[in-house]
Amino acid sequence: MTLPRWSRGITIAAVLLLAGIAAVVSYSHMFELAQRHGEPAWRAALFPRSVDGMIVARRWRC
Repeated sequence: MTLPRWSRGITIAAVLLLAGIAAVVSYSHMFELAQRHGEPAWRAALFPRSVDGMIVARRWRC
């Protein structure tokens, strides 16, 4: 059984919205964690990107 087109659209929009919220919260948390441990702002900004980059690289490898 296939879902109606509008149902798939709403599902995709909801997943993208939640993924965006999760990305913002995750980035903010890791940035603040790095700053609290003494990293300057520029390195604290790179820290979440490096972690997420490794996750993406690992997923593509499998």
